[in-house]
Amino acid sequence: MPRGVLTPDTFTTAVPGAAKQAPDMGITITLTAVLTCSSGNCSATVRVEGSNDGANWFACGADQVFSLAASPQSAAIVRNPFSFSQYRANCTAITGTGAQLVTTMAIGA
Repeated sequence: MPRGVLTPDTFTTAVPGAAKQAPDMGITITLTAVLTCSSGNCSATVRVEGSNDGANWFACGADQVFSLAASPQSAAIVRNPFSFSQYRANCTAITGTGAQLVTTMAIGA
C-alpha cells in the first residue's frame, strides 16, 4: 500500500538528484521514470541510491536504461526493497536533443 509520492526530480544533465528522507526503514521504493525529447533519439540511465549518512551512497538494484526514438515519452517502474534512511535518483547519463528525464519515487509497505 503506497504511503505517498515524493517530490519528483527533473534531469537534463547527468547529476544526482536531491536526497530525500525516508519516513522509516525497511520499506519499498517504486521509481517511475519518464523520458522525453524534442526530436530524434534520446537515452538516459538512472540509478536508485540509498544512504544512511548523506555522504556515502549505494546502488539499490541495477541501473535502469531508457531509450526512445521519435516518440513522445517512455516510462518504466522499478521496485527496490529499501533499508536506508535517505535515497535519491541519480541520472548517470542522458543524451539527445531536448532530452529530459523526470523521476518520481513512491513509498510503500
